Amino acid sequence: RAAACGAAKTVQRLRRSGEGRMLLVLNFRLVPLHLVVVWALPPSAASPEAAGARELLGRFVGSDMDAAERNHRLKVIPRILKGPWPIRKLVGENSAAILGRGIPVSYFPGDNELEVSVSIAASSAAQRVSKALLRAGAAVEIELGLVIEGKTESELPEQILGGFRISHADLTNVRYVDAQCNSQDSPLGGDGEEPGGGASRVKRPSGLPPID
Repeated sequence: RAAACGAAKTVQRLRRSGEGRMLLVLNFRLVPLHLVVVWALPPSAASPEAAGARELLGRFVGSDMDAAERNHRLKVIPRILKGPWPIRKLVGENSAAILGRGIPVSYFPGDNELEVSVSIAASSAAQRVSKALLRAGAAVEIELGLVIEGKTESELPEQILGGFRISHADLTNVRYVDAQCNSQDSPLGGDGEEPGGGASRVKRPSGLPPID
């Protein structure tokens, strides 16, 4: 879990700075690389039109929705802003996809937080897309939006839960975490982890560009 790992301090720094809202932590895992994004959730809907989506969000991050239902509702919408044509074709343009369909997703509730941990390494299709993006590196600018799918009239219209943009990523500047965590708390937990905990020593997946 990225959120609980004291070595990464992903959530701890936010809490120390005074952030007390509910946090949603999204962790894409392609060991040894991890892309971790954190959103602080609004306490209420921004407008009457968003009330249904905000109530659905409350169910998603709370205890009223189990993992199976979450997997059927959590959608991602990728958008390539800049990049080679093969990358655009591979990723698609504004094509929404249910994240848990074909990709193992785990959910870890914590103290006023929910971590969504996505095992990219366990899906051959997701690995193919991710490795293509990594190889393209600085030539790519991509946005990813997150949506909880509404299935009833009261849950519509759907709202963008959050999003992020990666602009011309430089893998030579990725942050290294020497994870002194146990098997549950390691940010590398679940894929390629050394048995017995301790410092994680994992091999880079084949096909990635060098980062040293």
